[in-house]
Amino acid sequence: MSLDEIRQRIDAIDTELVRLLDRRAQAGRDVGKAKAALGLPLYQAGREEAVLARLRGLSDGSMPPASIDTIYRTIMRETLALQTAPACAGHQSGAGKRDVAGRVAANAAVLPGVSRMRVIAPELAGTFQPGQFFQIRVEGGADGLFLRRPFAPSAYTDDGFEFTYAVVGAGTRHLAGMVPGAGVRVLGPLGNAFTPAPAGAHAVLLGGGCGAPSLGPLAAACRRNGVTVTGFIGARSVDGLVGRDEFTAGCDAVHLATDDGTCGWKGTGVDAFLSRRDELGPIDRIYAIGPIPMLRAVAALAAREGIPCEVSLEERMACGFGACMGCVVPVRDGNGSVYRRVCHEGPVFDAAALAWDEIGVVRAGAKERTGS
Repeated sequence: MSLDEIRQRIDAIDTELVRLLDRRAQAGRDVGKAKAALGLPLYQAGREEAVLARLRGLSDGSMPPASIDTIYRTIMRETLALQTAPACAGHQSGAGKRDVAGRVAANAAVLPGVSRMRVIAPELAGTFQPGQFFQIRVEGGADGLFLRRPFAPSAYTDDGFEFTYAVVGAGTRHLAGMVPGAGVRVLGPLGNAFTPAPAGAHAVLLGGGCGAPSLGPLAAACRRNGVTVTGFIGARSVDGLVGRDEFTAGCDAVHLATDDGTCGWKGTGVDAFLSRRDELGPIDRIYAIGPIPMLRAVAALAAREGIPCEVSLEERMACGFGACMGCVVPVRDGNGSVYRRVCHEGPVFDAAALAWDEIGVVRAGAKERTGS
């Protein structure tokens, strides 16, 4: 079997896996509702053991029994979590996601080390909600680039979408070298979406780093819904201020901040927000995306003022649809915490629900959603 045939087979298996996991998740939710109506417990250890025994018997030996147990118990545990505590009001069913062939229409640097790509994928046009993301598999990529790379759209077009990315790792270096006409495989839409603010509300959007452009579609949607939008963009220096065009198109006002003072307020985007807090008046909703220290500060600010706040997290992802458990973060659960998947229950979370004290600083290396 040739390498291309193997890759085609993997693509087909990936597509079927997505479909089956969606069906399994929906069936789990349906069973949960039925049990709740009958007053029955959600969890039945006896049934779990019976299913595990059946799965072990179906294996051809290529997967160790311990791995089968771990995967199944993880799926069951997360299904129970979804039945009882959705992580964000914007959570949507993943039943609409598709794996399609796309084509690069444009790809060019917009700032030093930062590029923007436009992808033609008519089957996905109009399917994304602000906050959701997609996974790209680079067709004909270099050896070792088998995992897809997650990105959030910074703009939508009639026949596809655009996304902005930092060129920092092997995957994004290969992306940066792709020319118009090159093929890409796109899986999406994935994850949940931001909860829309009601008409007449005042929303503040805070973006940091290369994640900032993905707030552009949210700003535009807010404006269309009659929401007043104030945007803040922060970066280390003027060379890192990404997303100004996207923000300007959707915001009533945009304020810039740089750590070194080369543009706008000298300090972080949160500092710039605090400097103008009094003149902003009442704020009904805060949305934010950026590095963890920034989001932690935004969450604390929102908590002090009692303002509903949603944040979009950036994490390394492998599958992108909840199967591998490689992107979990702690979420408050009574006196402790439980883990939720950024790719499935997120990437958008209620800032008050996250266990910020347990979330470490951003992992070494930039995230693929912002360009690794």
